[in-house]
Amino acid sequence: MSVTLISLQRQYLLTQFTSVGSRTKYLVLDERANELIDILFKREELLDYFFSVQTIDSKSRNKEQAQEAFYLLDPSTYSINCLLADFTIKPSRYSRVFLYFFPGLTDAHKDRLSRSSSLQRSIGKLEVLKLGMFPVGNNVFTTKFYDSLQSYYNRSCVELVQSQINQAVESLLNLIVVSEEYPVIRYYRPDDNKSRTSPLPNLIAQQLKQKLEDYIREHEEYRTDSRPRPVLLITDRTMDLYTPIFHSFNYEALVFDTVEFPENKEGKYINEFTYNAVLMNGEKERKRTRLNDTDKYWTQLRKLHFIEAGKVIQQTIHTLRAEDNRMKNSRYVADLHHTLATKDEHMEDKRLIYAHDQLENRLLQIFQDRQLMDLALFEQCCAANGIEEDGTHNKHLTNSLLDLLVKKEISRKDKIRIITSYAIYRGGIIEADLKKLCTFAGFEDYFDVYRVLYKNFGLMGFPLLKADLRQKKINKSPTYYIQSYEEMGDRATRFRPAVEVILQSIIQGNLSESMYPYIDGVAPSTESTKVKGPLVHSSRNAEWSTSQKGREKIFLFVAGGLTHAEIESAYSFSEKYRKDIFLGGDEIHTPEGFLNQVLHLSNDRADLRMPFDIKQENIPAPKHLTVQPTAVQSKPVAQAVPNGPSPKSSISSSTSEIVSSASTEKKSLRKKLFGRKK
Repeated sequence: MSVTLISLQRQYLLTQFTSVGSRTKYLVLDERANELIDILFKREELLDYFFSVQTIDSKSRNKEQAQEAFYLLDPSTYSINCLLADFTIKPSRYSRVFLYFFPGLTDAHKDRLSRSSSLQRSIGKLEVLKLGMFPVGNNVFTTKFYDSLQSYYNRSCVELVQSQINQAVESLLNLIVVSEEYPVIRYYRPDDNKSRTSPLPNLIAQQLKQKLEDYIREHEEYRTDSRPRPVLLITDRTMDLYTPIFHSFNYEALVFDTVEFPENKEGKYINEFTYNAVLMNGEKERKRTRLNDTDKYWTQLRKLHFIEAGKVIQQTIHTLRAEDNRMKNSRYVADLHHTLATKDEHMEDKRLIYAHDQLENRLLQIFQDRQLMDLALFEQCCAANGIEEDGTHNKHLTNSLLDLLVKKEISRKDKIRIITSYAIYRGGIIEADLKKLCTFAGFEDYFDVYRVLYKNFGLMGFPLLKADLRQKKINKSPTYYIQSYEEMGDRATRFRPAVEVILQSIIQGNLSESMYPYIDGVAPSTESTKVKGPLVHSSRNAEWSTSQKGREKIFLFVAGGLTHAEIESAYSFSEKYRKDIFLGGDEIHTPEGFLNQVLHLSNDRADLRMPFDIKQENIPAPKHLTVQPTAVQSKPVAQAVPNGPSPKSSISSSTSEIVSSASTEKKSLRKKLFGRKK
C-alpha cells in the first residue's frame, strides 16, 4: 500500500493535537502554520479536536478569556511578539497554553519567552516539532526556505549557509521520523566540481546522521531493526544545470514553466489557475481552481506529454457530455436515483475538466507562439554534445543557434536560455562572443545584465564566461541521460533529468559508490535497492510489515531546489516500479526563476530580503492583541479523548471562519531583475 507525505505529516500533527489539553481548547496559528494546515486538513475537520481555530494576529480573535490554547507557530520575531502580546494583558487571554514551534527556535527566542512571567505560569508544554518538511504534493516537499541558491552560493550570504543546511536537515529528519524509517544515507560527491560549495551534500549528510543518531538515543521506541533500509540520497543543484533551464513537455512541467501563477512566490505554491466557466444562461464567469493532488484529473494528466494530455481531456469531455444527455433523458426511477446520487460529483467533474481544457488550449498557444519545439531540439542537441536524434554529429551548431536568435517570434528570455545551453555545451564562452550573440539577437542593451548572469554561474562551479580562448573549458561529467533514437518517443524529449538517472540506478542497485558514497563509508547489508518480490520479515518485524508501509521507499533531496520535470520523474517512477519515492528540495524552480536567482548571486545580502532576515525583522504585534478580553465564567474542562471527535452541538458555526491576517508591513515586493534592463 502506498503512503503519502500529506498523510504521514497529517497523522504526526493529529498525534500532537490529541496528546495535550481538552477538546475545548483553541488552535492558534500564524501564517506558516495556516499554510501547512490548509494542505493537511479541511477546516471543519479541526473542529473535531478544537473549539475554534484562529489566526494569531487576526482581529477576530476571541474577545473572551478562554481556558486553553494550542499554539502552532513559526519561530519568527513577529509571531513571538504576537504570542507575548497575549500575555501582556491581565488577566491573560488563556489560562493554560501548549506551545508548539516549527524548527528554528533559538536560545534568544527562548530567553524572551522565559522573561514573561505571565506566560511561564500558563505554559502546559513547550516543544519544537519535527515539522521542517513542507509537503507540496503527495510525494514532494520543500524546506519552505526559498532563494536557497543565494544562501549556498552568494558570497555576501555566506553566514546563511549553515542556517540553510539546518533547514534541509530538519526537513529530512521530519521525513524520516514520520515515515518511521532508518535510511541508508548517501550523498553526491562530484570529482570535478571546484566550487566552494562542492562539499554541500556531504555537510548535510553528516549533520543529518548526527541528528538522527541523537533522535534515536532520545526515543528508545524508534525502530532500528533488521528490516531492509531505504536509500536517502542527498545531492545539490549543480549535479544538473541543464534541467532547470530546459522546458519539459510533460503536462505538469510545461504548465508551471510557461503559464503565469502570480501567487506562486516566496516559497508558496498555491498553483491556482483562473479560467472562464460558462453559466447556464451562456454567460462566462471567472473561476479559480487549484492544481494539486485533490484534483483527480490533475493526478492523471500531470505525467503525460501535453499533447497526449489534450487527447485524454477531450475524451473525458465527450464522456461527460454523454452522461449529461443520459441525465436529461432520465425516465425511469433507477435513472432518476442515479442522477440525484451523482449530480454533484458530475458537476464537479465538469468544472475540473473544463478548467484543464482551457489550460491545455493555453499550452498549445504558448507552444506555437514561442516556437518551443525548435528551441527544444536545439537545447537537447547541446546536452547531447552536438549529437542529433538520428545519431549524426551537428557540425554547424553555432549556425543553428544564429538561425534561432534572428527570429523575432522568439522572446528575449527564450533566446538567453538557448545561449546559456550553448555556453554550457561549449564549456564556456568568452565575453566578446557573448556580446556578439546579444547584439545579433537584438538585445545588445542587455549585455551588461547577461554578463553578470554568466559570471555568476562561476560561483556555482561553472565559469561560463571565460577570460580568453586559452582558458580550459568546463569538463564536468554529465549526470543526466540522452535517450537513443530507438528509446525516444518524441524528438523533443530525448533529454532525461539527472534525478531520473539516479532513481533508475538506485532501483537497479547500481548507483555509483564513487560519485554517491555512503556516509558511513561502506554499504550496509540491509540496504534495500533492487526491485524484488514481497519482503520477508521476522516475527520481530511482523507489526511493521502489517501496519504501515507495504512498499519500499526512496528518499532524494536536492539542495538548491527542484524542477517540475524532476517532480514528474519521481511520480512516474513511483508508479512504474511500485515504490514510494519522496523527492525534496529547498524550493521549486522554473527556468525564468532559476536564471533570476543566478543573476542575483552577486547582489548584496541587504538587497535580497532573504527569508532568514525577514524572520528576524522586529515587527510589533498589532495593537488589537492587547485589548483586554472579557472574563467569563469558568467552564468545566473535558478530558481529552485521543482521536475522538468533540460534540458538534457545542460549536458555533461562526467559529469555523478563519480570518487571515493582512499585515501589509510583512509583505514586500521582490524586485525581479531578470529580463529587465540594468
